[in-house]
Amino acid sequence: MLVCLLPGALVALLLAQPDAECLRERFLRALILFGAALFLSTESLSLFSLIRPAPLAIFWAAVLIAASIRAASHLRLPRLHFPRDPVILISIAGILAILTLTAIAAAFSPPNSADAMAYHMPRVVYWSEAAGVRFYPTTYYNQIMLQPFAEYAMLQTYVLSGGDRFINFVQWFASLACIVGVSLIAREFGASARGQAFAALFCATLPSGILASSGAKNDYFMAMSLVATTYFALRYTKTRCTRDALWLGAALGFALLTKATAYLFAPWILAAIILARPHRRLVAGAVVALGLAIAVNAPQYVRNYELSGSVMGFDSAQGDGIYRWRNDTFGWKQTASNILRNLSDQLGARSPAWNNAVYQLVIATHRLIRISPDAAATTFRDSVYTAPLNANHEANAPNRWHLFLLIGVLAALIRNRERAFYAAALICAFIAFSAYLKWQAFFGRLLLPLFVLGAPLAATVAELFQSRCSPPRFACSY
Repeated sequence: MLVCLLPGALVALLLAQPDAECLRERFLRALILFGAALFLSTESLSLFSLIRPAPLAIFWAAVLIAASIRAASHLRLPRLHFPRDPVILISIAGILAILTLTAIAAAFSPPNSADAMAYHMPRVVYWSEAAGVRFYPTTYYNQIMLQPFAEYAMLQTYVLSGGDRFINFVQWFASLACIVGVSLIAREFGASARGQAFAALFCATLPSGILASSGAKNDYFMAMSLVATTYFALRYTKTRCTRDALWLGAALGFALLTKATAYLFAPWILAAIILARPHRRLVAGAVVALGLAIAVNAPQYVRNYELSGSVMGFDSAQGDGIYRWRNDTFGWKQTASNILRNLSDQLGARSPAWNNAVYQLVIATHRLIRISPDAAATTFRDSVYTAPLNANHEANAPNRWHLFLLIGVLAALIRNRERAFYAAALICAFIAFSAYLKWQAFFGRLLLPLFVLGAPLAATVAELFQSRCSPPRFACSY
């Protein structure tokens, strides 16, 4: 039943247009409220070792009752406008097909990836036994020091259901939220109905996203939080309202609490949005948003500081610096090397000749700039750079055609100030990622949020082929 109902909910979100406010925007706001409830319930109940079925059931029953009362007092049935534009219909059909298939995979596949077995699931199991999220003795510090927000959701489904049968749906639901969210961002950039539909389809068809959406990792969950951060940042720069600053701060806080790569991605995106819509009144709200984001992360900061002397924890999984994630040295050569290797990993194809050509080009470029493609300072320990693969695993599946499409639309973005700034921010985020983190073959998954955030730019493709006849409205107006 879940497989049928949730994709059906997406249809309503994409097609329904209420009189006053867009359902898609209300959906994102509901996500932030759910995240706040998830965070508060986990951290507060953990203080008293009460993360158990009964206390959680009581808490969520109270939340559900309060939400129902609130919804009943503001209940207005939406008016549905079903589009006749074939591009929109095909996009929605494709999205529903993908979501249905990934939901089936999520329902019938237990958590099984290496990282899920190494620390995502162990921390959930240990927390459930302790009825709290306090740090516990371990030699693999990833289980305790890494950002835990996605696992908070996994923990509560694990405790309430008595097993791991719903664990994969944390990522799956995040994929659905990203699909809805990128269509909203595209709307903020002025995309037409067709453009918004194409942005959603671009997100839904990401190969690495399709594979990740039925697993027990946290990359899509972080992408969801960054999508919400981006959208509410755009809203705040338009309304300059303190309420939107609070939505932004909560979304940013959840992104930072989900995965540390958000520290490399979010600043560029937020800076680009503010620079594209500058106003002196934005400063106060930005301070409020940043303060709220820090407050959300404060409990984990404190625990990490007590463990390692740093709010971010140790710089390696065992705390000994041997398998360090960040580069040992920094500079333009190191950054260029990682950029080349990270890009080439996204170009894997079925053709061995193509893959070898990409490999030889990367090797030749390394010779030209005089740095080894396997330099210890920029390469994760025990990793060796090889030709890109047409991988079918969530950790390193390439998004070759999506990358080509994004590169192809860059020229068309120059005419639009906001989109140009946004595209530059994604490029800067990728450069920052490559400048800071060592390369390894299985780091391709960490770029999923950037591809998801690139979906609104893909809306340009649909607009280039916009028909002369305006189809029925797909987006809601203010």
